[in-house]
Amino acid sequence: MRLVSETTANPIASALQSADSVWIVRFRVLLSAALCWAGLHYLALGPFRSGAHLEPVLLTGGSMPLISVLLAVLVVAATGWLVRLLGARAGSLESIVAIGVGMALTALPGGTTDHFLTSLLIRPDSPPAPAYWRLCAEYAAMVVVCGLLVQIGGFRPNVAKNSAAQSSAALQLGALLLTAAVAAVGLMVLSGPRVGETYRGQVFFAVYASFAAGAYAAGSATKVRTPLAYLLAPVLLGVVGAVHAAIAGRLPSGYEHLNNIPVSAMVRGLPIETVAMGWLGVSSVLAARRAGGPPSR
Repeated sequence: MRLVSETTANPIASALQSADSVWIVRFRVLLSAALCWAGLHYLALGPFRSGAHLEPVLLTGGSMPLISVLLAVLVVAATGWLVRLLGARAGSLESIVAIGVGMALTALPGGTTDHFLTSLLIRPDSPPAPAYWRLCAEYAAMVVVCGLLVQIGGFRPNVAKNSAAQSSAALQLGALLLTAAVAAVGLMVLSGPRVGETYRGQVFFAVYASFAAGAYAAGSATKVRTPLAYLLAPVLLGVVGAVHAAIAGRLPSGYEHLNNIPVSAMVRGLPIETVAMGWLGVSSVLAARRAGGPPSR
């Protein structure tokens, strides 16, 4: 019986892989990112949003949150599938970058966390905890998105080609925790004054740079190169930040009566911003290591 390879069965992938160049990779990523943005903006989120000026972008923030999350998951699946259809190999970082760019572009015209807190906590004396628990629900939706990306992108350890060389669970966990810890420190340094206004450009830069630094530190310490642990790091840090803000988050003395200022740098970015820019940050480091580093494990 003759076996048929993936690229032989898919003539589009075969043709594109035969012209394996940086321009083909860019084409795949840009086209897929455009699909991701269009799907999220016009299908998953736009029809269920109020259209108010500077309305924050949340997968669960529309009039029908479960439908929005389901459609967003389908958009992510379509994006990952398109990247693979156009020739990207299993385990390629292209699907991560395409979905990260698509999500970042979707969040760009919306409001910041300041607007989110103001819209949800209408009274100045409203307790802020419900707003941060709402962010936890948003990160739960991001876990579903992340799991789907892992499945479609081929990042599960048991589907890797050289599974015998995969890092142990302890190393994977160490890479995850170290990436998140370094990123947390980076966010505290780069996110600006603790009681200052939230600026989207600063949030994007702070999250990107912090997770890039975290991935670099974790990769140097653990030698883990597979993306799974690094993909989970922004979600983990976001959940920890939201839970801490809901339970014990406090602003500095003199500002503790305010509820429209994020209580810590870990919740200054909305979940879609933290996950998107975090994925782009870790991907840039992983791509550089793959280009010139030791074999993956």
